[in-house]
Amino acid sequence: MKKAVLFLGLVSSLFVWSQETNGFYGAKRFITVESEFSSPMIYNTIHSGQLLNSNFEKTQASISSNYRFVYSSIVDDKFAFSLELGLTNFNLGISHNANVYAADVYKGSSFSKQNIELSNLKAPLVDAQTITIMPKYEFAMNPGLVPSGLFHQVGVGYNMTRVLDHHYAVQVMGVSTDGLNTTVQQTSIPSNFYDYSSKSIKTFTLMYGVAYRVPLSKHVLLSYGVRYMLNFPPKILFHLNGESADPKSSDYVFSTSEVREQMYVRIFQSAVHLNVGFVFAL
Repeated sequence: MKKAVLFLGLVSSLFVWSQETNGFYGAKRFITVESEFSSPMIYNTIHSGQLLNSNFEKTQASISSNYRFVYSSIVDDKFAFSLELGLTNFNLGISHNANVYAADVYKGSSFSKQNIELSNLKAPLVDAQTITIMPKYEFAMNPGLVPSGLFHQVGVGYNMTRVLDHHYAVQVMGVSTDGLNTTVQQTSIPSNFYDYSSKSIKTFTLMYGVAYRVPLSKHVLLSYGVRYMLNFPPKILFHLNGESADPKSSDYVFSTSEVREQMYVRIFQSAVHLNVGFVFAL
């Protein structure tokens, strides 16, 4: 977090460039409030049949929603510097490696007492939330009228993502070892589903976008466009033969590294974002 604060301090110094420039109707600065949406079509197609709802029936991930606040400073007739704060909500499936930790988590449970061999573990989609801090540059296509008209955006973002605690249930499948080989199942809401106190997962984003702003008045504009966001985690932990790099993997049904992998997949496969909002010239 200290690195992020230092990074913001360095980029915020660039705002002094705008002291002697004029933009849209003489405005030197503007703020933007936007909503952004990304369809999980690719994610749902690739993971069809693996995503479950709270009733453990097949479902699909929902559209991710992002709400952004952007402060921008005009540098010259075609250029502006902006600082963006965003809050994104989405869900993801984490059952892909779900049979790794079941045996450790359910030691001493009714399953082991009944001499049942665990064979599968299912979990519904979980909710996640990302906070994004992104400095970015805007290049207008109509000199002298920033921030109106057609423009391009390039930015580098710092993301902090966490899983939201909503008391998710798990469903354990097993086969009786009493000689009958009877298939049984148990559904519960384990207190050790996931370590919600663990540090948020950090990633970086490279963003390119193109959008159009339509003036509604001298101080208000309508903005809409599309952005492509490519996410890079600083470290991805992969499982080999069901082994986790997390020291507390046996304490939770799903470890941080396991969720990290699935979260990265969800974000990476939802890279195209549509946005709409309002711009207020100051």
